[in-house]
Amino acid sequence: MFVRDKRSKKWLALLSTDTYMADEEIVQTYKRRWDIEVFFKMAKSFLNLAKECQGRSYDALVAHATVVCCRYIMLALYWLVQACSLNHLLMFWLNLQD
Repeated sequence: MFVRDKRSKKWLALLSTDTYMADEEIVQTYKRRWDIEVFFKMAKSFLNLAKECQGRSYDALVAHATVVCCRYIMLALYWLVQACSLNHLLMFWLNLQD
């Protein structure tokens, strides 16, 4: 199946082993999968998922992954608060201009 990106106008080939899956369902599955890939890339690159923990026990790895996920949640919340604050400031500024 071929899909065209609306923004960049590039074509993307999506392959699926499930021949009975609808085209829209393949695209939605790929989208969910891509969001997960982006999360792990960020967790490994910026939140030290792969480098910080040298433990070999399952419990140590789960604990470290939990700490990394908590870092991500805190950063996402911070970014959300900052974005909301900027939006409120912009709305306030636009109201002053009227």
